[in-house]
Amino acid sequence: MKLKRAEEIFNSSSKIEVFYRNSPVWIDNIDPVKDNVDITMLDTNTTLNVPIWDLKE
Repeated sequence: MKLKRAEEIFNSSSKIEVFYRNSPVWIDNIDPVKDNVDITMLDTNTTLNVPIWDLKE
């Protein structure tokens, strides 16, 4: 995923499905300087910091 799209999803009032390694996630925060995002894995409630480009729609 690209930074611009991640920001659109993060700022959207709609629920948009996002996946990290085929698992559904919620975007908690975006670091545009490092191109990383903080995510919560919805199936395990685990919080991770991952590269934006590893996210899929």
